[in-house]
Amino acid sequence: MINALTDSLSRAVGMSRHEISELFKELKLKLAPTPSPELGDYGVALHYILHREKIPREEWGVFGENITRELMSSSYRDKCYIVKAEFTNGYLNIWIDYPRILRDYAVYVLTGRIFDELKSRGRGRRVIVEHTSANPIHPLHVGSGRNTVIGSTFANLLRKLGYDVREHFYVDDMGRQVAVLVYGVSLLSKRGVEPGPDRKIDHWYGIVYALTNILIEKAKLEKKLVEEAARIHDVISEAAEKLLGLYRVTGLAPIYELHVSFKNASWKKRYIHNLYQIIRRLDKLLEKTMKRLGNEESKGLSKIVDWFRRETSGFLEDYREYMEYVEAENRLGILEPSVHDVLEEEITDPLIAEEAISELMRKYEDEDPIVSDMFRKTAGDVLEGFRETLGRIGVVFDEYDWESSREIRGLTRLVVEKALSTPYVVLEDNAVILDLGKAAREDDYVRELFGGEEPGRFVLRRSDGTTLYGTRDVAYSIYKFGKLGAEKVYNVIAHEQAREQKQVKAALHLLGYHDYAEKLVHLDYEMVNLKGFSMSSRRGRIYTLDELIDDYVEIVVRDYLENKIRGVGGLKYRIENLEEFQSTAEKLAVANTRALLLSIDPRKTLAFDPSKLQEHLEGSWILYTYVRLQSILRKHYGYEPLEHLEEIGRDLIDKLDSIKEIFLERSEKELLESLLGYPETLLTVEESLETNKLLEKAMDICMKANKFYEELPVLSEKDRGKKYTRLILVALTMIILKELLEIMKLPKLKVV
Repeated sequence: MINALTDSLSRAVGMSRHEISELFKELKLKLAPTPSPELGDYGVALHYILHREKIPREEWGVFGENITRELMSSSYRDKCYIVKAEFTNGYLNIWIDYPRILRDYAVYVLTGRIFDELKSRGRGRRVIVEHTSANPIHPLHVGSGRNTVIGSTFANLLRKLGYDVREHFYVDDMGRQVAVLVYGVSLLSKRGVEPGPDRKIDHWYGIVYALTNILIEKAKLEKKLVEEAARIHDVISEAAEKLLGLYRVTGLAPIYELHVSFKNASWKKRYIHNLYQIIRRLDKLLEKTMKRLGNEESKGLSKIVDWFRRETSGFLEDYREYMEYVEAENRLGILEPSVHDVLEEEITDPLIAEEAISELMRKYEDEDPIVSDMFRKTAGDVLEGFRETLGRIGVVFDEYDWESSREIRGLTRLVVEKALSTPYVVLEDNAVILDLGKAAREDDYVRELFGGEEPGRFVLRRSDGTTLYGTRDVAYSIYKFGKLGAEKVYNVIAHEQAREQKQVKAALHLLGYHDYAEKLVHLDYEMVNLKGFSMSSRRGRIYTLDELIDDYVEIVVRDYLENKIRGVGGLKYRIENLEEFQSTAEKLAVANTRALLLSIDPRKTLAFDPSKLQEHLEGSWILYTYVRLQSILRKHYGYEPLEHLEEIGRDLIDKLDSIKEIFLERSEKELLESLLGYPETLLTVEESLETNKLLEKAMDICMKANKFYEELPVLSEKDRGKKYTRLILVALTMIILKELLEIMKLPKLKVV
């Protein structure tokens, strides 16, 4: 409709289509439902154009005739089902042929033609969507869960559009984080400590990874703090002398008070003391004295304050980080005391630990068989835990591609070899680097790829001969296109890696893989921000995807039972079929989980409070509406509608042909319009990558379906034409919702 108005206004007024489109975007022109059916179905106020073009009031009628003539004579008249247009007092009112829309759209959907046409877009072309790809070092958390839901939803969308879609998980098993975990596991294995049956396998490895990292980092900080403490005591003594000198110049008693406090603090190094608390106390005394003296008299003191804070800030930061590690160690040590005790005994020198981790990485890259088995076994165990979690939310990968595979290793070597023959290679102590800054100055593609951003240098091989993750990412891209035959590849990767993804595309282009670079798409997404909870996998503090689903199960069960208790009037409400009830609760929890993680534009941060999940039950609401639609059709036909869709479709098309005149109420028109937007939504999401629009479309349909159902009778309607019109709307809504549920992988319920 907007396109029809844009064209008509452009021809009638002599303005460009772009100008008219901008006016609609800026809401200076707005197409909106009219307040009354007598005024048409839609109206748009044209006063902005009338005044902007300085059209005299007496000429508005001619202006209106031109617009209505253009609109009614255009090809959009049939496309938009416009039956009438009138211009009155600066308003253009439009009447739509909704009965014809319903007839056409019902046949379009009930015969399945809509889905055949959508599938024709992909024409079976091979597409790979790589998503999740979380490091196999700890359980999937809500951040990686968002990646999973966005990626799997987008893959399902592409399937609906007729693409041959393969979902791949890239197992990053060659990075330092995996080496840290393997190091911890190797220390435990020597002492006979293995995963127990009472803890989910990926959670056990997550504890091992966190404790290994914590003990190494804590040992580093311990050493650093001991070295820093001696210097800080000297700083306190020096501050005491500076304050005494300042007092002698100013004669201000509060300065002398400070001198005494600092002098006393300098003696505390001989006692049992907490240096962190001493520094904090002295800082507060300085701040208090500054305020007490006022701006003029505190000038000399402010220099001492600035100096003292500069000298002590590093110690304070390191101490706070150290205490965070201590807290994390204690928390995780309670969960797995045997793991903690062995690692604490074994990890005594951080330098030895770091060298051992580096050696593991070198040996794995060199394909040492014993080390390779350790890495593969550890990562494989964690992946088993991933599969269990992913299975709960309906995600199954077509392939797990290992970074350490022979194919990726071989292509990684090829990437380095090809880079050596480019004019943009830089060699530094055996390191191989692509100078993308130079490339951007000389190559249009690279320059446009980065825009005004500095491309930087892309290190492909370190001086010690080992390659980096980015190098292997280039190799993996070549593998997906060249070996797996993908015509397009979508990488669902966090926005924080946007620059590296551009570097990968630039490297592909410079190495001669121009087509691959063009068809590699970064579907980027922002992180999850939990209110009141700061995640850190290195400290073992994460909100896992398992926990999110479980928390939703609890909320679903509690809400259901509380409603039943209120409705029945007593606490002894009996659940007839516990197994079925538990299955339904799990499905609703999964629906809410996926809806939550899909609810915001991927390029925006998703923020929510884990303690207030009851505020995010969109998945339940959508499934409730879906079940309600099924119930209406089930009561009418006497059988399960989902199992007899073709039969119902044929019956309703016959009924449609028998309805001589269709009359639609406002709520029916609004529901129909929302359903009409389904194909456009799919195509828009394919282009924009805004997967949240699928959820928004489902919620819009549900909102309008519930409004329609609450305002108008369906099964109890006496008028035969109205009853079958409404049954058709119910069926159309159920079918389109079914498609959206399949794309978003929200479990479909059949219960009443």
